[in-house]
Amino acid sequence: MYKPRRLFVLTIISCLSFGLCLSAFAQTDRGTITGTVTDSSGAVIAGVKVTVTNAATGVSFETATSQAGLYTIPQVKAGTYRVTFEQTGFKKSVQEGVIVPLGETVRADASLQVGEVSQTIEITAEAPLLKPDTSELGTTINNQQIVDLPLSLTGEQRSPATFIRLVPGVVGRGSSSVSNPEAIFSTTVNGGQTLSLEIQLEGAAILGSNLPGDLRILGFPVDAVQEFKMYTNNFAAELGRTGGGVTSFTLKSGTNDIHGSVYEYFRNDVLNARGFFQPTRQVNKQNEYGFTIGGPIIKDKTFAFGYFNGFRYRAGAASALISLPTDAFRNGDFSSLRDSNGNLIQIYDPATTKPDGQGGFTRDPFPGNIIPADRISSIAKDLQAFLPQPNRPGNFLNYTASGSTGTSTDQWGFKVDHSFSSQNKVNFSLAHSFYEDKGFTAFTGPMSGGGISSDPIWVTRLSDDWFIRPNLINHGTVAYNRNNNNFLPRDALAGCPAQIGLKGVNEGSFCPTLNITSFGQYGPGGVSIVPENGWNFVDNMTWISGKHTFKFGFDIRANGDNTFSTNRDAGFFDFSYLETSFPGNASTGAGYATFLVGAADAGEAWVYGTGSIGNRSRYYALFFQDDYKVSPKLTLNLGLRYDIQKPRYEVANRFATFDPTLPNPGAGGRPGAIRFATDSQRTFADTDWRQFGPRFGLAYSLNSKTVFRGGYGIYYSAGGASLPNGHLLGFTMGYQSNNRIVSTDGGVTPAFFLDQGFPVDRFPSPPFIDPSVVNNGVPYYMAREDGHSPYLQNWNINIQRELPGRFLVDAAYVGSKGTRLISNLLPTNQLPTEALGLGNLLYANIDSPEAQAAGIPLPYPGFTGSVAQALKPFPQYSSITRPYENSGNSTYNAFQLKVTKQFSQGLALLLSYTASKILTDTESQLAVPFSTTAQDKFNRKAEKSISQNDYPHNLVLSYSYELPFGPGKKFLNQGGISGKLVGGWRFNAIQQYQSGAPLLVVVNNPLPGIGGNWLRPNLVPGAQKRSNVPASDFDPAKDLYINAAAFSIPPPFTLGNGPRWYSDLRKFAYLNEDFSIIKRTSVTERINVEFRADFINAFNRVIFGSDTGGNQFAAQSNANLSDPGTFGRVSSQTNLPRTIQFGLKINY
Repeated sequence: MYKPRRLFVLTIISCLSFGLCLSAFAQTDRGTITGTVTDSSGAVIAGVKVTVTNAATGVSFETATSQAGLYTIPQVKAGTYRVTFEQTGFKKSVQEGVIVPLGETVRADASLQVGEVSQTIEITAEAPLLKPDTSELGTTINNQQIVDLPLSLTGEQRSPATFIRLVPGVVGRGSSSVSNPEAIFSTTVNGGQTLSLEIQLEGAAILGSNLPGDLRILGFPVDAVQEFKMYTNNFAAELGRTGGGVTSFTLKSGTNDIHGSVYEYFRNDVLNARGFFQPTRQVNKQNEYGFTIGGPIIKDKTFAFGYFNGFRYRAGAASALISLPTDAFRNGDFSSLRDSNGNLIQIYDPATTKPDGQGGFTRDPFPGNIIPADRISSIAKDLQAFLPQPNRPGNFLNYTASGSTGTSTDQWGFKVDHSFSSQNKVNFSLAHSFYEDKGFTAFTGPMSGGGISSDPIWVTRLSDDWFIRPNLINHGTVAYNRNNNNFLPRDALAGCPAQIGLKGVNEGSFCPTLNITSFGQYGPGGVSIVPENGWNFVDNMTWISGKHTFKFGFDIRANGDNTFSTNRDAGFFDFSYLETSFPGNASTGAGYATFLVGAADAGEAWVYGTGSIGNRSRYYALFFQDDYKVSPKLTLNLGLRYDIQKPRYEVANRFATFDPTLPNPGAGGRPGAIRFATDSQRTFADTDWRQFGPRFGLAYSLNSKTVFRGGYGIYYSAGGASLPNGHLLGFTMGYQSNNRIVSTDGGVTPAFFLDQGFPVDRFPSPPFIDPSVVNNGVPYYMAREDGHSPYLQNWNINIQRELPGRFLVDAAYVGSKGTRLISNLLPTNQLPTEALGLGNLLYANIDSPEAQAAGIPLPYPGFTGSVAQALKPFPQYSSITRPYENSGNSTYNAFQLKVTKQFSQGLALLLSYTASKILTDTESQLAVPFSTTAQDKFNRKAEKSISQNDYPHNLVLSYSYELPFGPGKKFLNQGGISGKLVGGWRFNAIQQYQSGAPLLVVVNNPLPGIGGNWLRPNLVPGAQKRSNVPASDFDPAKDLYINAAAFSIPPPFTLGNGPRWYSDLRKFAYLNEDFSIIKRTSVTERINVEFRADFINAFNRVIFGSDTGGNQFAAQSNANLSDPGTFGRVSSQTNLPRTIQFGLKINY
């Protein structure tokens, strides 16, 4: 007998063989026309012939009404249609101008009059505003909005994905190109995690093999897009694999008329304002240019559309400050290192570390706070010689970046539609993009951090529509996506380690990367080449029977990437304040002093032994949907989706994981060792065979102007062990060695000294298939349950009301509950919290008299290290990385208001307002490293707080107003030259007003084995967390944004009581206005010339801070209480100064 899972796989194969199933994304690039046909008395008429004809191409579809008088025509491409109704004994009825938006169901009812069929009644249809047939929440952005509204982008090409911010429930900000990845890290939909969106083109998923929801790999420009739709809540069972929303794009098509455009957009810094922290305007030379053309190949049968878009950008220094060592610091003189109260921050000599006789350790200070010249590392001297001198006063934030950057993108593509007959139609599209970024770097030279990135993208689709019978339609798509992420360091010095004498690393590589507390990161990184491929096979069938429209089908996806990298083969070294502090005193020590003496707190030197690594994953889904027209007023949307997400594996089984139950021969047989993949076990996470997602929705017409809607659904996302999610190489232990060592006693003993070289001899050379291969290092862990996908329960209650003037008010309560979210809450190797009671004894060596007197047992024969390391659950490892942990939860509640006005009387408008609250213990689907690490995994309640992505209020207003002047208008209605001068003017705007994101306040973490990079402070009762300076009067030259007196550093060996994120301590609100003025002048009946001026951040608002959003690192900028020199200071401008863009376009 077959097991259930085997039977299910056979069912899928059978469906593929007979072509009887429907994809999960079958109709998301199409629309539906439906309606009821009655006679003059209101009685339904069966058997009416209904013909739908595309007004631009002449391509038609036919069906007939059911016994209930209902008809439905699915798989209708977005566009304008003529709908004809014919029945013997009745006059023919023709409705012109029926507009079908992308992904929308449009009603076209008809009332036939008795008479001859040869008699025709023509009606000009008005686009319906209400949605009485579906319960989903979503917003369609049409072509006119895409073309006219200003795009607030600088340093990147105009992207159609930017417009998702117009939709209720979408928060975060920024754009979405390769050159601005922070945008995808900060955008969330209805409380979902960042990086969990689903993106589609022509009804199939745009698949990235590394990250889901990656807006950087769209591969097509704005001018090629017909329109797109953002689904945000309670969408049908044909949609899924998302942790938030679904964004669906469709490209333009050719028509029976030749049409297109030629355009150029121009920006130059002479038109712009300067950044707040910049003495002069930022260099900004930007040009975007291209053309589109579409038309018939065979009239009424075959059509083609093509495009080219080029983009060139060059800019100067960013509006920010960095820290570089002064001459005094370079020479070891730290006598000027003071805290905010003017007190000396003492540095201590790590060479003098000795037991204090009380179970702890003590050190001697450097006399005069000066490191003797003979104690400065020779390698540190050589590396700091590659750093420029500060160009501003002070010990920190003393260098204004002076580098420049440049990017270029070339995109081209085409789409061909062919109609074999009214029963069979195909289309093919191809989009190609090549992006290159010369990379911003704060300075030049071998230790600069910039590089050259490139990303060629290919996106192609082949679809077929087969109208088997008027009530039985099949739609199938084969889709392929490829993008290749490449990186090459910009000013790298080959052979740098050999030149400076650094041993234990690849001596022929580039310079190492340094991460120094209070100074940041210096160094070039390595070469990276990562081609990603994604296949999507989808097919659907729609069966219309009586009052039911059934849909059923499947969706199959195959993802893969091949990764080649030299990253960190020259070393990545951390230098903390700990090694030059007094043990246990977080107010002493300095990161740069630690660097000068060469005492690394942690270090990595990766060894690559197997060439490129090939990750693969597979996904399967079935769904069933029934849209049941119970009555003319009530429609039920009933569905069920079944998802099967197979965990990732490696093509040649070069895959390994930490296994908490496997005996470790290098640790005396203690549990916890490395398990390697085999032909019989290619991955380590379980497949969840129970991922059923029911959907229920209803739409009820209270009257002709009001509809009540609501629904509930469960949706599974692409998180967990299904994709690498940024961790492409971590699981290649034994094949590629990510050699890492850390100080095991909180900096009492450095991990190693630079002048002695990285201790590579502690690690075997790959390939090395040994369960003990990562002992004393940091293994990667894929738990069995990590293959279970995160899921969200979504619900909404919604009322739509049509108002006079073609206005629609849409008010909704929207909620969601996230479960099994990707998280960073359960550090596998955390020291038990009760061990903190041992105090300084934790730093003592396990062989010390103090440890022996305390009865601390040796965890296994041959163990060496500190007491803290010995007391960890797995003392053979310094820490354990589990990137696919799925223990997070979230709740989202929101009021969402949308007011739309379709274009009439010269005005089109979309107002979106969201008032929301997100509570969670995890923020990003890329949880490691973007979500904050739990301070204490044994106190999970302390991890729940307001979300980093919580923006209580978000108002976005977009509109387009055609001025009432010129020919055919209310004023100055005259022809000739004067008519051309005063007519054709249009004003467009996007205005956004969004609350500030919550802040994260941290302190340095001196504790061994607990917490992440930081801990949380204690709160001072009754103290105001924000400084008393109003945001409107804030002056970064003299004011502090955060009140340091509201927080305190926890006493030694204790944890702070502050929350993860502060609802009452937020960044500056985001206020922005983008305007455009367009002048269109008709040259002939078919040709017009368009000149436009776009004013981005028109009022030149300055938003202080570093609100890139979406990850913990940007959030804690200048919010580390242990760094009094920068705490509470504002040193950057998060938005761009006013930018002006001119554009010229010829439309034909």
